[in-house]
Amino acid sequence: MSYSKLTFYLRNIKNLTSRKFWKSYNKVMGQKEKVIGAIKTLGLILAKHKISWLIGGSGSLLLQGVDVIPNDIDLIVDPKDFLESKLILKDILINKTESDINTKKVSFRVDGISGELLAYKIDRNLLTTVNLDGVTIFVHQLQVELEYYKLRKDNKEENQKKVKLIEKALLSLKS
Repeated sequence: MSYSKLTFYLRNIKNLTSRKFWKSYNKVMGQKEKVIGAIKTLGLILAKHKISWLIGGSGSLLLQGVDVIPNDIDLIVDPKDFLESKLILKDILINKTESDINTKKVSFRVDGISGELLAYKIDRNLLTTVNLDGVTIFVHQLQVELEYYKLRKDNKEENQKKVKLIEKALLSLKS
């Protein structure tokens, strides 16, 4: 049993006989497993190519044991690899490239999960890896994600919850 399933059981032990509980459980756990499966698919595709990439945001948090349910996947590539990444992922892209002052992005859908391919400079010193059944997935270290979520201005309440969850995860790593 995974840590997140055990945590879910323990938090909801009183409700184990409730039909509503199981419906909610299947939805929550199903989404987490779908996101992890989609990230693994991306890792399998990208492993064949020499580009700098990582999974960021809530996908990164999930892979590092933080109890979150991602709505989508943030696939970050180095700007120099953005065009090559678009070619590699052309079969899953679902719209044209959008650009603003800070980044380029394009939406995709893999294994039923939506995501965005984003171009940002990647500092390899800030990365760690997660192994998904033999597939190496690059993610930002939790401390990097913590700083990112502290700085975000959108979805303040949701981001503050994530800050607390990341801080809790970092404390448990130190123990």
